[in-house]
Amino acid sequence: MEIHKFEKAQFKSSIINTQSAMNFSKNEVHEIVFFGRSNVGKSSLINFLTNNNNLARVSKTPGRTRAINFFEASLKKIPIALIDLPGYGYANLPHSDKYNLSLLLRNYLVDNKKFKFLIHLLDCRRDLSNEDIELSGKIRLMSHNYIIVMTKIDKISISKRENLKKKFVKMLDLQQNQCFQISIKEKIGKNNLLDALQ
Repeated sequence: MEIHKFEKAQFKSSIINTQSAMNFSKNEVHEIVFFGRSNVGKSSLINFLTNNNNLARVSKTPGRTRAINFFEASLKKIPIALIDLPGYGYANLPHSDKYNLSLLLRNYLVDNKKFKFLIHLLDCRRDLSNEDIELSGKIRLMSHNYIIVMTKIDKISISKRENLKKKFVKMLDLQQNQCFQISIKEKIGKNNLLDALQ
């Protein structure tokens, strides 16, 4: 089986307002948008998929990403924009920062009709919250190309992983092929996810 990979990945810009983000986005470039709770592993997943641990800045502090970060790469010679959105659920930020980030996320997701694929990251160790479920439903109204990635799957025993996947799929009303399990530590799931992105 052919193994796909992102190539020539590089950081392009970090943008803190919606209008600048919309102006930066280009019609001719396919976009893959990474979205999820703070500290779920969005930046780590981008680094994992591009084989570049220094591409996206990784922090252990939730809420550290406060801008839309744009990266460029190619997949089978097709130009791709990788979009790292700020995390939601950032409880410890000042109210004004929370409001500005929420506005940035909402406006970008609602106004941006260009993105082709949206990847919703969920920590497999945490039960789905009402916020996770509600956002999943809203996001799918914006893009038919929606999948979830269960991160940190190495923290769950192998015998429990399949049942946990079925639970997430059922709660979010998805198909099995819309759910992927990823472990960066054990290098699990990369090829399956990249194959789906084709």
